[in-house]
Amino acid sequence: MYVVDGALKEYAWGRHDGLARWTGRHTAGPQAELWFGAHPSGPSWLRGRPGHLADALSGDGGQFPLLVKLLAAARPLSIQVHPEESLARRMFEARGSAGAPLLADPDEKTEMLVALERFSVLVGFRDPEEAVPLLRALGRPAAAAAEAYAAGDVAGAVAALLRTTDRDRDEALGALASAVARLSEGDAAAMDVVEAAFPGDRGILVALCMRHHELHPGDAVYVPAGTVHAYVHGLAVEVMTSSDNVLRLGLTPKVVAVDEALAAFDPAAVPQLLRVDADEPVHAYRWPGAPFHVTRVRGASTVGDPGRARLVLGVDGRTVVTTGGATHDLAPGSALVALADEPGITVQALGTAFVAEEGDR
Repeated sequence: MYVVDGALKEYAWGRHDGLARWTGRHTAGPQAELWFGAHPSGPSWLRGRPGHLADALSGDGGQFPLLVKLLAAARPLSIQVHPEESLARRMFEARGSAGAPLLADPDEKTEMLVALERFSVLVGFRDPEEAVPLLRALGRPAAAAAEAYAAGDVAGAVAALLRTTDRDRDEALGALASAVARLSEGDAAAMDVVEAAFPGDRGILVALCMRHHELHPGDAVYVPAGTVHAYVHGLAVEVMTSSDNVLRLGLTPKVVAVDEALAAFDPAAVPQLLRVDADEPVHAYRWPGAPFHVTRVRGASTVGDPGRARLVLGVDGRTVVTTGGATHDLAPGSALVALADEPGITVQALGTAFVAEEGDR
């Protein structure tokens, strides 16, 4: 077993010093994600000795099947989709126009986001009876998209929106207020945030067609590979398979890969919203077929069985992990990593902790 500290990512959409309470570092800039795992893009640092987790796991190829993050979003992340395993492998082996792989790794990325405070998300697409009137309110520039959406071709509608001419884009965005006026107060507020963060971005038109959810603390959204989504703002714990693959459709200064992202879009991949009692001492987030299980522990204890890779993240207060005769104290922002062949663990959270476990294999 290993106790690790997270690897800090300072992306532009992060909060100003937003993760300093877990890192002890004030960088006077945006702090976006704190990674706990062995992914080569950001392996966790071993606590109490030099090196990182991938070094310690070199005998196992430096691999660990889970990646857990603390995520602090001050502004919207890109509209994105993660390819399923076979497509990820093919895309990773391919080369883009710059001669580099299209993806960071050959693995599938499925994730679950659990809100630590109110968190606004766009996940999946509205039903045609909701989306088509919104598109028609944009006028002629969105007519082809509205027709495709009405016929059930969501990917075709998205492609039409993202391939508008600059003139048609500006005309559609000029009519956006008439479409937003049809939305609920919460949905309209999310669109206001998106439009303010990325003025003139065609992704705003795509966001209009997406489902908006406001997560309360403890609520979660499960996002299988192939799901189009964008996280708008908030603070959360994110659990995923160990992959950093992102294909973007908009709301970003980074490369937008429309063809590749739409090839990865799976209309059959259904995101799941999980509403939770915020005061529940132990809550197990489970979904059939998910590649991981997540348990939130607050002022209580839970057990992590052997036979699965496990990661325990301390979020608030003291977390005590025991196994056999050994005891590990986790401060907020540190994690314990247990491999599948290591003994079972007991987790006592005097504050709040999350336990991520590998799913059925």
